[in-house]
Amino acid sequence: MEVPSTLYPAKVLLFGEYTVMDGGDALVIPYNKLNGHWDSNDEIASRHDLTSFLDYIQSLEGCNRKAAQQMIDENWLFNSTIPTGYGLGSSGALTAAAYDLLFEKENNVGQLQKSLAAIESHFHGSSSGLDPLSSYLKKPLHSSDGKILELGDFAIPHNLYIYDSGITRESKPLIKWYKSQLETNSTFQAGIKELSLANQKIINDVISSREYSKTFREISVLQLQHFSRMIPATIRTIWESGLQDDRFYFKLSGAGGGGFFLVYTDNPDCIKGLQKFS
Repeated sequence: MEVPSTLYPAKVLLFGEYTVMDGGDALVIPYNKLNGHWDSNDEIASRHDLTSFLDYIQSLEGCNRKAAQQMIDENWLFNSTIPTGYGLGSSGALTAAAYDLLFEKENNVGQLQKSLAAIESHFHGSSSGLDPLSSYLKKPLHSSDGKILELGDFAIPHNLYIYDSGITRESKPLIKWYKSQLETNSTFQAGIKELSLANQKIINDVISSREYSKTFREISVLQLQHFSRMIPATIRTIWESGLQDDRFYFKLSGAGGGGFFLVYTDNPDCIKGLQKFS
């Protein structure tokens, strides 16, 4: 079987982490600086065994099982520059690549998202399907009221930056903790409702090019209060200092726990290591 050359980009979830799993709004964009593609080069040193993943997807409806088994037999790999455990959609890019190569194509975006969610669930135990959908379509996406809106002309606001924590994390236990808190903790439930409304407002404002700094600050405060498990101690110190003097505001980008964080500031020189999106 011929190895395709298609590139599948990383993603950045700008707004909607966690609440998207419960139907909340989310805004995700492809991050083309990093990407992955199928490869069968035996000389590549960094090789991850995809056998369990390819075995898993063979159990899903619509999978070309013969082709998936051939990939196992030929020791295919996913050659990726997307770091794992960083919230940049490394599993989403692999999921998009697997769907593109091994599954019957669907024209309905909602059904496509469900199929991608089922594939990516192998890695996280639960998936909204939004990350691999962005990687597959290679477009910014707004998820709202169960519908996916493609944002072909969306531009990243100039005062949003990425901060690299230098810490890797595993998202599955964080997602599990979130779900348990949502089922048992009434204070947490109320906070998530506030966060979901704030996410909805900021997404609409950003898409419409309206001022959004106050809502970003509100999200930063809510996440600091309710998502302490997802914020490493080193990041928490910086996060709190920004809120204290309003020089900058931090928020999660994805599951948190490490990896990349999103930062709003009018003065990027106030934090060493901020990165632009492009």
